Amino acid sequence: NGAFTVALWANGFSTPQPNNAGLVTKGFFNGGEFTLDEGSSAAPHGVRFYVRDALANGYDASSSIKLASDSNWHFIVGVCDGVNGKTTLYIDGARVAGANIPVGAGIVNSATVPLMIGARSGSARSPGGNQFRGLLNDVSIYKYALTADQIANEYAAVAGPIAPYFTPPLTPASANVNAGATLTLPATAFGTPPIGYIWTNVTAGTTLARSPWAPGPP
Repeated sequence: NGAFTVALWANGFSTPQPNNAGLVTKGFFNGGEFTLDEGSSAAPHGVRFYVRDALANGYDASSSIKLASDSNWHFIVGVCDGVNGKTTLYIDGARVAGANIPVGAGIVNSATVPLMIGARSGSARSPGGNQFRGLLNDVSIYKYALTADQIANEYAAVAGPIAPYFTPPLTPASANVNAGATLTLPATAFGTPPIGYIWTNVTAGTTLARSPWAPGPP
């Protein structure tokens, strides 16, 4: 099971980037262990985290966020959590994309290809191409998968607290449940801890559930 995290701060200075502009990459084009770049397949070709398993199958966590859109510093993190079968891309402490990877699929071996910062190699004949036009800082690689809370805390330590949010975003929905049955409402909240929640029956005006640290009476 592949488990690792790639993190860095990047500033694109509103500068148009070449296709597949590399931030931190390992391996040649179409055969690398991972790619953290600005080259998502869907327009407008934003930041993505791409991982290949031991059989060279690719898993693409692509976003629409482009570093060329502003002159701000952004905290970019790619997490490969092979144990739980997922890869995730975070920008500024928030989850922006993810992909499923088969548990036990491993990661392709590119031991002969060096890690690259600020570029992406097309092949052995063109190493160091697809260069990122901007600044990079504090590049870190962890040999384990950082959690969402750890990433949010890393970002908040520099940029300040993160307002609570749900991922994926919650949308209005209806549910019919028989009396005495159990209703499960799955949701994951992120942000700078502590985070509280309250589930309310808006028809009856009653509280269905609340976290221990939510404001108000228990």
